[in-house]
Parts: sequence; structure tokens; C-alpha cells
Amino acid sequence: MTVSIPAAKSPAAEVGLPTTLLEAHDKITTLNRQLRELTATHDASRTGIRRELHQLVRFNWVRPRDADKILTKFRIEKLPRRFVVGAAVPVAVVLCSPDDDYATRGARRLMLDETLELRDVALHARTGRAVLGTPSSAIDIEGVEPVEPDGTSRRPRFRVEAIVQAAVEVTSSRVNTTWTAARPRLLADLARLRLLHIDTKSIRRVWTYDVATGGWYDPDG
Repeated sequence: MTVSIPAAKSPAAEVGLPTTLLEAHDKITTLNRQLRELTATHDASRTGIRRELHQLVRFNWVRPRDADKILTKFRIEKLPRRFVVGAAVPVAVVLCSPDDDYATRGARRLMLDETLELRDVALHARTGRAVLGTPSSAIDIEGVEPVEPDGTSRRPRFRVEAIVQAAVEVTSSRVNTTWTAARPRLLADLARLRLLHIDTKSIRRVWTYDVATGGWYDPDG
């Protein structure tokens, strides 16, 4: 009587692992393909969640802070939000005028007209409410002084100094990065002014306005 002894299986075969280099190569190729498919599905899901929340925020069905909490829970980057960043800009202008009162009014008018030509910057003041102030309220005249005659003009001349609140709209996922985005655009636009002298070294951020929520943030906020 002949007794057949079954061939012993290799330890790899017993646990379902490849037993040859060719099988191992095919297995690795299959696993890599599955990993790419899973990664693509995962990324698509994250993008879909972010896109849907963005639409809900736009329609005011979900508050931005609640959307951020959901995204943080899934470790997804927060939604971009629109902010208006306000900066205090020291401005000076020299003009001919019969007296300091006319000089003040003329300087204010000139500052309004000049800034209308800017591309990114607009004059807005903080109001304390969920709205931006008018351009005229963004000009604070700080001083008017006569200029010594230099022989180029027969009329009296005055130097008018003011602090102008100039605002730039930016998109950012966090409020504490808005000044980094706004400052270069602010300086580039202000450089286009020809009749006003800008003290660029003294420009500072004074407020940030959240367009979606109507909230105001101080510089350290």
C-alpha cells in the first residue's frame, strides 16, 4: 500500500504571501494601484466636503466658524474668506490757498479725487457696525501750516497733513495672515499717486473686516 505524503507548504504560501519574485511584483503593482485609487477617492471626498461647505457659507446657511469646525474635525484646510484690511496711511499735500480753512477743504477734496484712481485701494473707515464707512469719513486732517514762500507762487501755500484709512480686500483662510497679503498690494497701489506724499514707513494696519460675518478685528486679533 502506497501512502502519499502531501507536499509541505511554505510559510509564505500558508499566510497568502507571494512565493516567487514574479508573484511579489504583481502583488506590489496591484497594491500600488489600489492605493492610488483610494488616495484619489479620499482627496475627491475632501474636496467635495470643502466645496459643499463653501456653497453653504455663501448662501448664509452655515456660519463660517461652524464650517471651520467641521473642516478642522476632518483635518481639511479652512475655507478662504474675504476680508477688508484697513491701514492708517500718513498723507501730506502742499497747495495754494487764501487761508488754512480753504486749504483744509481743498486738501480733503484732492485726497478723495486722487484715491479714486487707485485700482485695489479704497477709502473706508471703521464704523463700529457691520458696514464700512464712507470715503469722506476715512480722512482725518491732523494739521495745516503755512509754507515759506519760495518765489514760485504769489499765492499763500499751505502744507496739509492727514491720516487716511485705506482699505484693501484680500482672501485668506485666517485673519492673522491678511496683513501679509494686503500690505504689498497697498504699497503698490499708493505708489501710483502723484500729488500726495505718502509716508510709507509709518503705514500700519488698524482694523480688519470680515465680509461674511460683519465682524471687526483689531491688529492683534
